[in-house]
Amino acid sequence: MRHVRVLGLCLVAVFAFGAIAASTASAAEPALYECAKLKKNAKTKKYEGKYTNKTCSTVSEKSEGEYELQEGIGKGKEFKGKGSAGDLEVIGVGEVQCTKSADTGKFNSPKTADDVKVTFTGCSTLGHKCESAGAASGEIKTETLEGEVGYLNKATPLVGVDLKPQSGIYLAQFTCNPEELNLRVRGSVIGEVLPPYNHFTKEATLKFHSHDGTQEWESFEGGLKDTLVAESCFGCEPSGEAPSGESQVVVNKGEELELKA
Repeated sequence: MRHVRVLGLCLVAVFAFGAIAASTASAAEPALYECAKLKKNAKTKKYEGKYTNKTCSTVSEKSEGEYELQEGIGKGKEFKGKGSAGDLEVIGVGEVQCTKSADTGKFNSPKTADDVKVTFTGCSTLGHKCESAGAASGEIKTETLEGEVGYLNKATPLVGVDLKPQSGIYLAQFTCNPEELNLRVRGSVIGEVLPPYNHFTKEATLKFHSHDGTQEWESFEGGLKDTLVAESCFGCEPSGEAPSGESQVVVNKGEELELKA
């Protein structure tokens, strides 16, 4: 019989968004902004932007700058990220431990990303290697994921990234010694975008954390609860074992953009 268990998320994943930074608070939901190069006014033959430089940090005194800050994703280039060791704690089963991970993806709008894929290596549990179908020994590959930015705390502000399957219901499927443990993970996972904010950058740092079997962030502010669940054929009752509560910090690199919050 298949059992369903809530997962404690601990150091789980390199899921990340690429080049983002947060700016001063605004009434709008968080979104990526680019410093766009303008065209001259056809009649006056002058630029009419607010900024004079390509990072939109120097204001034009006469509003004749060549650049303007606006929602956008730059050239839409792929981003890549890396993470160190990570654990996925399954209550009643134990930890699936991986030594490192890497991810890729791309923005498809100022608030969303798609084609996000994560590969974990050096994965094992209970002394057995874990791997996805067709992957190398100890290698877990996620399904194709999509992501969305949202407020964890609008007043602060604090922004997070919510990742879930782009199609279907599973984030990842893998086995750890087929005779003992077969896991399928569904739901979504939310990571916190860490400071520094308020400037353009090519790097973004996210943190994924859990404590006492509960993910630190289970929803966006005012949103529906959305967490991870595992389906397993490992037939044991939950033991109440809690995850270690450590955090994984992930750094991604991509285009120079700003997450305006």
